[in-house]
Amino acid sequence: MFQSYAEPLRSMRYSLEEAKLCMAALNAIRSRLTKNIRNLQKCCKPLVLADGIERIPDEILANIFEAGHQTSEHSEFALRVSHVSRRFRQVSLRTPSLWTRPSSQTPR
Repeated sequence: MFQSYAEPLRSMRYSLEEAKLCMAALNAIRSRLTKNIRNLQKCCKPLVLADGIERIPDEILANIFEAGHQTSEHSEFALRVSHVSRRFRQVSLRTPSLWTRPSSQTPR
């Protein structure tokens, strides 16, 4: 009676081992794909950011700089933003409000 199960059991064990090997191969592929996706995202992120910044009109960029200048506690905000890129320098130099800040100190 047990012999009648021997062949189906052997076949099922073989199928199970084959499925485990396939799963291991798929996991290895998934791991490589995940790594590739991370690398591509890392490479794309600066390009997407640069592309997005390039699309911002100079007037809006100047408004952003002014808002940053007003909320910044550091008096070097304009200098720092002007050192980011040529475009940022040009926009910041054309934005006079970045270069003036009311002083909280009274002259003696």
